[in-house]
Amino acid sequence: MDYIKQYKFKTDVSPIFLKEIIPLTRGKKVVDLGCGQGEHLKYFGPESIGFDISPKNIEMARKYGMKVKRSNMNRPPRLPEKYEVVFSSHLIEHLENPVDFLRYTKKLIRNNGLLVLSFPNEYSVIHLKHPYFTYNGNHLYSLSLRNIEELLEYVGYKEVTVYYDYYTALSRNLGIDPLLGIINYFPEPVRQYLAWSFWIVAKKK
Repeated sequence: MDYIKQYKFKTDVSPIFLKEIIPLTRGKKVVDLGCGQGEHLKYFGPESIGFDISPKNIEMARKYGMKVKRSNMNRPPRLPEKYEVVFSSHLIEHLENPVDFLRYTKKLIRNNGLLVLSFPNEYSVIHLKHPYFTYNGNHLYSLSLRNIEELLEYVGYKEVTVYYDYYTALSRNLGIDPLLGIINYFPEPVRQYLAWSFWIVAKKK
């Protein structure tokens, strides 16, 4: 896929982000890699910045007053600053080299800082209707929880926390979001099947 010409992505803000991630990032200096139109960036501290490859996304984010720059995360920019949090939502599965990307995120984080990462779950029931792989060069990788935890350990992260995300536009429209928390009490294989994506929080060693 030619992301520069074709890609324009806007996503809903998940209740998982609002409940679990915002308290970890509130008031902090965050760099949002693959920031889209700034859906998450707008919740971070005033010194935060976002990067995205899509000119259309950049245009929309700037329209709403956010600090954003264009960049291709396959060849990410050298940044002189370090951040309290590196945030990246639904980007890693699109990149040519996820390991290099995770190493890059680690270089950007201050000591004891956090990486917040989200990615889709290929084995979710959701993808029976909306396939993970679209065979147009969009998603290049399928990352399992076990795999991503191993990669994070490999590049130098620790204390990995996982959040299962069951919330979609459909669940919101049906008014069932308040009921979905009960799924967390189900056996782990069931939770994985019902989660359309995962959120990962990890500390820099």
